[in-house]
Amino acid sequence: MRKLNKFEFILITAISFLFLFTTNKVHAAKVGGIAIEPVYASNQITKNGFLNPKVKPGAYQDFEMNVLSMSNKSQDVTIKPHTAYTSEGISISYDKDKIINTSNLQYDFRSLFKNKSLTFKLPAGSAYKIRFRAKIPEKSFSGLIMGGFYITTNDSIAKGQDTGTTITNKYSYVMPAILNEDGAKAVPKLSLGNIETKGKFVNSKIYNKRPSYINSMSIYSKITDSDNKTVSEYESKDNSVAPNSHFNVTNLVYSGAIRPGNYHIKIVAKSTDPYKWVMEKDFSVSSSQYIGYIIGNNQWIIYIILLLMLIILLLIIILFKRRRKNKQEDTIKK
Repeated sequence: MRKLNKFEFILITAISFLFLFTTNKVHAAKVGGIAIEPVYASNQITKNGFLNPKVKPGAYQDFEMNVLSMSNKSQDVTIKPHTAYTSEGISISYDKDKIINTSNLQYDFRSLFKNKSLTFKLPAGSAYKIRFRAKIPEKSFSGLIMGGFYITTNDSIAKGQDTGTTITNKYSYVMPAILNEDGAKAVPKLSLGNIETKGKFVNSKIYNKRPSYINSMSIYSKITDSDNKTVSEYESKDNSVAPNSHFNVTNLVYSGAIRPGNYHIKIVAKSTDPYKWVMEKDFSVSSSQYIGYIIGNNQWIIYIILLLMLIILLLIIILFKRRRKNKQEDTIKK
């Protein structure tokens, strides 16, 4: 990390304000009192607002960006390289230190960096140039390795002189990064995995098993029963999918908890690239699944069952004592 001299700071600040009005060449994003500006390497493929170098197997690649203070006070800034994944909201996200399910991942973006975190204090009105160095895998890869530099700032505001209470606002921003070796774009491929039912929700896991991302994707899914009657429909637009990742499509059943029986789901996904995927699958719901969900979400049923069992037990004890008493009386009479 190198502190910029006065001339560099004035030059970058002037350019950053220009970028606020002309965004077709370079992207400078402002968030939480700071502005982030990519510094393009000589092997940058396209100057489009994020870091997109054409890399070579086994080589080292530097990723640089300018962090500019737009605040009148100093801020604590933390930057971490994160691997791109697809969130529950079906959008590309970068906010996790570790991606749990990486079996479908070709290369983990975060693992390419020896330095996995950088924290510094950014004085008011100053600017820093930040550099992270990645070691590109020795083995050649096709498609993309996608990640981003996840940037967080703490902005503390004192509130209340009597109590001394301090409110800390946390802001975050991501500078996306895409690594490519051959310059060609891989074709994404979606496939339907397991289907899980939980009461009135049906979760369908969908995999993108290719090293390519998807933008501006719409999804429509429909569930029908054995009589071809529609029991649920789902629609979502403006979705995005990270390379080599998965996500869930969740259908809400109209009638509440999905009843035992056989069902069919059809999912259609489209992107503006344009790509289209049609995925279909049969699934079933057993009586034990249905009953288990009903009991699990209605605790009073368990209490009633326990009460009935207690009543039955008391009746058995009463009948047993009465029968033993009758036998004793019969013995005395004899």
